[in-house]
Amino acid sequence: MKYFMAFGLIWLIFEAGNALSRLIEPIILIPGSILGMLMLFVLLMTGLVKMEWLTPVTGLFLKHMSFFFIPLGVGFLGAVDLIAPIWMEMTFLLILSNLAVMVGVGWIVQWLAKREKVRS
Repeated sequence: MKYFMAFGLIWLIFEAGNALSRLIEPIILIPGSILGMLMLFVLLMTGLVKMEWLTPVTGLFLKHMSFFFIPLGVGFLGAVDLIAPIWMEMTFLLILSNLAVMVGVGWIVQWLAKREKVRS
């Protein structure tokens, strides 16, 4: 029963994110799944939803995470005609954005480490 409750809560938050996405669609386009994740994060951080309520299914989701990338791969293959003319630019931008994230995270970690060292 605890699996159904945990999965039901995650599904409810997902559907709330989709509903919110449809509601704000005329203003800004944000996928419902993203809004649902943000809502779940806020609910967990405020304590309205306890992590213990979700743990029965979170391990299952993490164990089978690679399965959730199949639709992404299929969608990517379906868009090859759109991507083919700009694959060089996309590859360059993907590499550049990854490097920017790595450098940014590195700087933030160094800054936080120095700040923590000062506190000690």
